[in-house]
Amino acid sequence: YAPDTWVSLHETENNLVLQITDSAARPLTTASPGFPRVTRPVPAATDFIIQTDLTLAGRQFGAFITGLYLETTEAGAPVRYVFGLQDGTSIAVQKASGEGGAYAAVGSTPWPGNDSPTLRISRAGTALAFQLRVDGQWTTVQSVTLPDGATASAGGLFSATPSATSVKTAFDYLLIADPAHQSRLTEDLRITEIMYKPSSGGVEYLELGNIGTAPLDLNGVYFEDGKPFDLLTFGAITLPPGGFVAVTPDIAAFRALYGQSTVLAGQYTGALNNAGERIVLKDPQGNVIQDFSYGSGAPWPTTPDGGGRSLEILFPRGSYDDPANWRPSAEMGGTPGSAGAGYDTDGDGQSDRTEIAFGTDPLNPASYFQISSVTLNASGQPVISWQGSASVNYTVQASSDPDSGNWQILGTVAGTVPVTSFTDTTAALPARRFYRIGGTGF
Repeated sequence: YAPDTWVSLHETENNLVLQITDSAARPLTTASPGFPRVTRPVPAATDFIIQTDLTLAGRQFGAFITGLYLETTEAGAPVRYVFGLQDGTSIAVQKASGEGGAYAAVGSTPWPGNDSPTLRISRAGTALAFQLRVDGQWTTVQSVTLPDGATASAGGLFSATPSATSVKTAFDYLLIADPAHQSRLTEDLRITEIMYKPSSGGVEYLELGNIGTAPLDLNGVYFEDGKPFDLLTFGAITLPPGGFVAVTPDIAAFRALYGQSTVLAGQYTGALNNAGERIVLKDPQGNVIQDFSYGSGAPWPTTPDGGGRSLEILFPRGSYDDPANWRPSAEMGGTPGSAGAGYDTDGDGQSDRTEIAFGTDPLNPASYFQISSVTLNASGQPVISWQGSASVNYTVQASSDPDSGNWQILGTVAGTVPVTSFTDTTAALPARRFYRIGGTGF
């Protein structure tokens, strides 16, 4: 606290608030900086992510910038970066180099001011990316190439005003992630089904699934208070690969309707909003696992809005803010605790979800998956290509005798659009080799 600046965890529930009053300017400076900031150590020489979302608390007048702050050392000199909402109209990056160096604009993009911006600074090797999330997708506002040997020391939140202007910012969270120590929860735990408005006699629930290849310890995982219901923290539950758990506001009613087979992670207080709302799921350390909002009106699927069907995700590794990545459940009442059979519109025995994942037409029974080409690269190695989807992780297998049932897993590759390719680097290739493709994450 200072006479013209203060930091509070109590002003706005579940937010950290930074406020500058209009009694004095708090400009961006490197010499004896007086602007308010909250920082934490970041990995010095390895990759990291700093992320937050912020909301302007009340109407703001005059010039200001508020958001993320980063300290580095480059070529032996201190360098400071800020990345945030500037004057309420743009998302801007500024940089100051050297002791006493002035901050200067590096890049910016217009901001319509119709929502709370989600920002992150991401380091990958020598690349430093300043990114804004729009419609569930990350967009790079500016990228900087760090010199060899550059180190980082601290990152966090800040606000600044070049003149005596009042600005108050509510930060929902500060995430500092080290990918080398990233929790499997943030990668593989996903909300997979939402029954937000059951038909008469039904019961609400949220289903979560493990879309990874290793068991997940859910002890301490929690839904943030009010997003979407009262704080709910999971107990000692281990979720196997491909497994599901559910939460509901009424365990007795849920058991009466769906039986005893579904693993329940808890009973929540409150209710899901029938018109749609924000859901925030975090790991025991407070790192965000998922943060998205669902809707009930078009372009979102409308039959889950009281029609007896749940809202199911199509691609769990895709965008949860994209209405096209959701569908109504094929089954009345949904399928909490198991994967839904899904629609098979063209009746060819493959679900629509599988057909989309493998690039075939779910409306045409004659459309089937096939490897489009196998060619040799300059090193004489086979390159296998097929029509891909960006939301799928593909597994490539090979066999010299497919009738024997013996298949060797060569590796996995993240899907790319429109074509996904994989290079077979096996040292000694047999005279004849067959390939097949599998997929996960859809």
